[in-house]
Amino acid sequence: MNGAAGNVAGGLTLDCHVGQDGSTTAQDALTNAATGALGNAQNHGVTHALEQHGSLGGDHVSDRGKLADHAFANTVGTTLNTGVYAAGSGIETDIQDLLKDEDK
Repeated sequence: MNGAAGNVAGGLTLDCHVGQDGSTTAQDALTNAATGALGNAQNHGVTHALEQHGSLGGDHVSDRGKLADHAFANTVGTTLNTGVYAAGSGIETDIQDLLKDEDK
């Protein structure tokens, strides 16, 4: 939910700033929500798999180990979210460009 809300808020801010029409703004909001939710789900899955494998967390992790785990998880999460968002935005832009070409 956080990823979806954050992506939608950022997209709406940008669309308002550049003066996008309502249809484009709605398409952007849908894509931003989907990529944010998918990115968060993917992050949760990866983190859970690493915890189950024993690569992250544990009962006897030192404070330094916990810090390293959080840094690793945040880096992986940011990278995954960026990849999902970039892919979704690229597809969305291609579809919008195709629709604009059909209108001409």
